[in-house]
Amino acid sequence: MSVAFDEYQRRKNEEFYKNREIEFKTFAADSRFARALAVDFHKRMKKEKVKVYEFGIGDGGLGVRFMLELRRLSENLAENTIYHFCDFSGKLVKNATKRADSFGFNVDGIVYDAVEKDPDFLVEPDYILMSEFYDDLPAKILVRDGKEVMELVMEEKGLRKFEGEDEIRRYMMGMPEGYHIPVNITAKKHLDFCISRIKGWIDVFDYGFRKKEITGMPAEMWNNSIIREFQGQITTDVNFDYLSKEETETQLEFVERVLGEKLHEVETDRLRYFNEEEIMEKGKELKKYGYEKDFHKDLKESRGYLHMRVG
Repeated sequence: MSVAFDEYQRRKNEEFYKNREIEFKTFAADSRFARALAVDFHKRMKKEKVKVYEFGIGDGGLGVRFMLELRRLSENLAENTIYHFCDFSGKLVKNATKRADSFGFNVDGIVYDAVEKDPDFLVEPDYILMSEFYDDLPAKILVRDGKEVMELVMEEKGLRKFEGEDEIRRYMMGMPEGYHIPVNITAKKHLDFCISRIKGWIDVFDYGFRKKEITGMPAEMWNNSIIREFQGQITTDVNFDYLSKEETETQLEFVERVLGEKLHEVETDRLRYFNEEEIMEKGKELKKYGYEKDFHKDLKESRGYLHMRVG
């Protein structure tokens, strides 16, 4: 029996996260990313009592690093910040809160499934952070075929006529023909609800695209690259144009802008941001990961990670 891609993605990811340790590489483990978030937060936040919510927490490392960096900038602000770890995995929430508790931070854990309901526990949040969260939520994969809209179904990986909302069909009429387009319906619903409750601002960091980038590669190549599988986990590139009309920048540009230094994306045992001096110092280590000398001088600077701010 054919299953729509979004339902297939939901089932596979529920199975993936069940009683599982987090093993994949993300920038959530990079100290500079956490520092940039904390520096930006410290500059913008004018309140004394602050409520922060993070969705899609992984192992809790990003939240802990963020709070450690914030404590270095202002012990008073860190002390008066309540950090809420929100995830559908009770195990991940428990581990993250325990880890943050060990540093003496004011933390709270909320077990919440974005597929099932709106985050109605949000009460005038000051800051909402989502790093590589929306790529994990179920998305429709749609294709425009003339004036018809088709939907990707799994198992036999075929297409069938899309029977969804007229608004989405109209949206797809503006897409190039033959390209598989992720339409992040669940993510947009979640973001719209967060916007309705926010008092401060929302940061969305994820790998994704804007419409102008789609035809930058042939359809076949594009269609083979937007779905990722890792040990059973299924993710898709995030369609930032569908999510919001807000402007985006690359995640690298955000980190560079906030920290005021030129950086390069490097993948070793994890994803990192290095400056040129560090690249030169760690030349032998980087060579083990396939990096040649002076690689950064000709390196394409972004891996497709984007940043969008709302508010």
